[in-house]
Amino acid sequence: MKRPAEATTAPMPEPTQDVPHEPDAYAMCRPAPPGEQRLSLKEMAKLLADNGFTPEDSARALRGAYPDTTAGQMSDALVAAWPGLTPERLAAALKAAGYDTRPTWMALASMPTPRSMLGVGVVEGRLLAIAGQSTRPSSGNEAYDPATNTWTRLAPMPAVHGARNLAVGVVGGKLHALGGDDAQRGANPLTLHFAYDAATDTWAARRELPIATQGHGLGVVGGKLHVVGGMSRSVRFTSANLEYDAAGDSWRQRAPMPTARDGLAVGVVGGLLHAIGGRSSQSPFSPLAVHEVYDPVTDTWSSRKPMPTPRSYLAMAVVGGKLYAIGGGVWHDTGRRLLDTVEVYDSATDTWSSLPPLPSARYFHSAASIGDTLYAVGGEHDAPTSLSLLEALRLS
Repeated sequence: MKRPAEATTAPMPEPTQDVPHEPDAYAMCRPAPPGEQRLSLKEMAKLLADNGFTPEDSARALRGAYPDTTAGQMSDALVAAWPGLTPERLAAALKAAGYDTRPTWMALASMPTPRSMLGVGVVEGRLLAIAGQSTRPSSGNEAYDPATNTWTRLAPMPAVHGARNLAVGVVGGKLHALGGDDAQRGANPLTLHFAYDAATDTWAARRELPIATQGHGLGVVGGKLHVVGGMSRSVRFTSANLEYDAAGDSWRQRAPMPTARDGLAVGVVGGLLHAIGGRSSQSPFSPLAVHEVYDPVTDTWSSRKPMPTPRSYLAMAVVGGKLYAIGGGVWHDTGRRLLDTVEVYDSATDTWSSLPPLPSARYFHSAASIGDTLYAVGGEHDAPTSLSLLEALRLS
């Protein structure tokens, strides 16, 4: 049996209802005669593509001939054999071969700098990982390009000692980094505020926070940044709701959040800011399931259905008008328990449901979305070890 030519790219046949090639595809995948080396999975997939078989027919035949093949291995083989294969067509081929096509987390290129307590924002289709804790608080930054699965270094934030437990938000194409703390100076909360311009790879100082805070949440509503909750210098847990207008470089206080807390997650859907989870008391810290919603038009808060799994220092991202609560931790008298839990909130029905868990439990990570894909970035398994993990969950 000849090996496939490597330079040719076969056109992709359309899927068929009567599957006319299926018997021949199975025949081509039979074991090689004695004395001949069997083709690898990828080589066999390429041979089937070159002979005009559909991805669906080929996946079924390959699954039968290589029964130990995982969905990931099959995906790699099909994508290599049919370079123009769309995600929808790939999913159809995997389903035809009997694989479970529900979304699963996949590992992507690791961050060059392992870190936790970082901020992550999306600018021009790239994930920007900002500051955080590595071996010490950092002011270093890196950008991930999903089109190439690569990282590049960015200009450092002009914070002398770095910052961790900060929050970031994007307004007008610029990423704003706010608050946090510097463990080298006694873990004191900061009033830090810098804005990053991706076009020039430069940082500029902006009006500092009125209240020094760390472990806060941040959302962008109506073109304005809202910093909510956190841990301040004067009050261990705060209910502050601080609104920043980038056009005027000015702050004002808005209606405070009903539940004072830090370690919460924030997401914005339909012009409303959702503040979820966190912790609100000391010794032990009590994980929260609380779910409060802020309307900037009326400057009022209301309650929504609590998160099924109480936790703090989770991460959150929004896809398709739904909030995705990812990972987190639970503190108690004897230590802490880290979670791999992923739960999704549908604001249209005020309901929660579950998704496949993270590959590994973690907290102090961050999350963001690009298109229909969730990204979980960095974090900690066990202190003080920071992670370089980047994992993604494609939802379509």
